[in-house]
Amino acid sequence: MGYIRKEMYFPRVVEMWEYMDHRYGAPGIKRSQKRKATPKEIEAHNQRNREKICRWKLRQHFTEDDVFVTLTYAVDKRPENMEACMKDCRRLMDRLRREYKKAGQQMKWIRNIEVGKRNAWHVHLVIKVLPDILSVMAKAWKHGAVLLKPMRADGEFADLAAYMTKTPRTDKRLIDARYGASQNMPVPEPVTKKYKRWESFEDAEPRLVPKGYYVDKSSVIEGCTKEGWPYRRFQCFPISQPVTGKAKKKAVVIKERQRKMVKACEVIEQDPEALPMLQEESEVNKEGNEEGTADNLDGLNGPERDRQGV
Repeated sequence: MGYIRKEMYFPRVVEMWEYMDHRYGAPGIKRSQKRKATPKEIEAHNQRNREKICRWKLRQHFTEDDVFVTLTYAVDKRPENMEACMKDCRRLMDRLRREYKKAGQQMKWIRNIEVGKRNAWHVHLVIKVLPDILSVMAKAWKHGAVLLKPMRADGEFADLAAYMTKTPRTDKRLIDARYGASQNMPVPEPVTKKYKRWESFEDAEPRLVPKGYYVDKSSVIEGCTKEGWPYRRFQCFPISQPVTGKAKKKAVVIKERQRKMVKACEVIEQDPEALPMLQEESEVNKEGNEEGTADNLDGLNGPERDRQGV
């Protein structure tokens, strides 16, 4: 049966994802009644899309030469609510927009307002670099400190995208968050290709990888949908851009997960009635993983802790 592959080309990375053509039913499974997605499923879907679009914008429009800014509030200057904080951010953006116009540059930014459980307000901002940006920020932001850090391109901004799209659902330390981005950052259209037969990643890899690129093994995610259809996502980097430390450590865990998912797909293909049993086993494993994550919170910090939603 045919499947679809989509490719997104960015200056320093290529994203690819493959899935079966959904015009056909799953093998051996009768047509079921349509059901509405639960609020939890909708929220998880929206979060994945938010992080994905943020990652695409970072990869298309930002480099390590740009800056990551944290704007804090002094205790006596904290806003009363999210609307008041948004108003402060709009004033800042209006001031910065004039400075960028003077410098003949286009202002591009991604922002996330976060409120902690202790009512500590702060704003994370990724913005294109500007000469003397620290002094400009300090003059425009009168509510607290301005902290600048260089951009970290770990995973070609994959970790930063997750950090910039945190919500109370993904980070239990927050009680509210508001994500936003400028409208002048279009992303490339995906290239769509259709193929007649699904292949294992090992067989398809020589054909999938563009010339001059290599596959980031830690990014390869393979699995099956609830209906039993296989899917696959991965990304490719230029050969001159090797994968570094953290990505290599993830590769071992990812490979084991892929092995289990491929095995599950084979079981479903041979015995469609085994699907409910595999789903139940997956839920049990998920609960066990969540308990294990809770036991290891003290060993995590920074973006890695945020990535795991703790």
